Amino acid sequence: MSSAMINELWESTDDFYTQAFEHNPTALLVIDDDIKVLQVNAAYEKLFQVKRKFIIGKKFQSPILSSDCYQHLLYNHRQRYINPGSVPSQYIIDLKFKDNRSLTVYISVTVLPNRQSIISILNMTSVQILQPRSFSSEKNLQTEYSYIENLKTTSELAASVGHEIRNPMTSIRGFLQMMQKKSEYNQHKTFFDLMIEELDRANTIITEYLLLARSKPMKPNAENLNDLITRIMPLLKTSVTIINQDINTDLNEIPKFLMNGKEIRQLILNFVRNALEAMPNGGEVKITTKLENENTVLLSISDQGLGIPPEIIKKIGTPFFTTKENGTGLGLAICYNIAIKHNATINIDSSENGTTFYIRFQLK
Repeated sequence: MSSAMINELWESTDDFYTQAFEHNPTALLVIDDDIKVLQVNAAYEKLFQVKRKFIIGKKFQSPILSSDCYQHLLYNHRQRYINPGSVPSQYIIDLKFKDNRSLTVYISVTVLPNRQSIISILNMTSVQILQPRSFSSEKNLQTEYSYIENLKTTSELAASVGHEIRNPMTSIRGFLQMMQKKSEYNQHKTFFDLMIEELDRANTIITEYLLLARSKPMKPNAENLNDLITRIMPLLKTSVTIINQDINTDLNEIPKFLMNGKEIRQLILNFVRNALEAMPNGGEVKITTKLENENTVLLSISDQGLGIPPEIIKKIGTPFFTTKENGTGLGLAICYNIAIKHNATINIDSSENGTTFYIRFQLK
């Protein structure tokens, strides 16, 4: 099919689809199962400094990708149709251009029912990919300081990007829902559902961006951690999705300490949901509190999953790092950010029998 024919076919679809695609601030690329480029949007042209007329109708080629990386993505693209869910749909990749420009991009792949794929590409160059760190010893204080500074940079980016994108996305979703109800669009229901689902997924990511971006001084109150856990247990229980999963507590006597209850609630929710996801075959999540010493309240959250490899543990808490097919890589980053604001430390103990996160709050 020629470039002109593809453009004519694309432009013959409803103008709303075209406008939503064309003006999306994220770079978008549509390819078929033979990796032929069907369309790109204006953000793609700007990001990669290429005119669409030179690439539409041709097989996707990328001189800015290393040969190994290109072959890996190509293999995953083919596997995605053969065995859905067997390969990742999200990547973070470093790109090198002939003019010595370099970009770090976040790539998300969505497979459409018609064996086409939409590839979303977000320029992450402004976001520092954080280095492994430990908060447990003095020799790592410089690393900890670097982590905090990098997280601050990420938070500032998150705030600006999140607010700018969320408003137009809300409008687009509203128009999609309105058009979805019109009988003349019944034949496109699958596409409407898919677009709304993708918008909702993007909105979830933005919400987590904004949680990460909260850098205002917190308003602490003297609260008892046990009382907070007891209050949110019904909510935690709703996260259980498998019959043989359970959440239990071992809450020992501890004193009140200054905290932002909403943030600690979010921290516990994130850790518990992460623990449940680590046990697809069932098991127990246990929440324990105790006074470790006169100056430290210990909160631990453990699961009975298969454990976390050491090379993965080093990256936990790094924004945008995830091992989940549909993860954002922000949930645990938010937890680390909350811990930092509460002068708390996080340590991880993991084996083939499960994983425990230890959060230590200093009373003085």
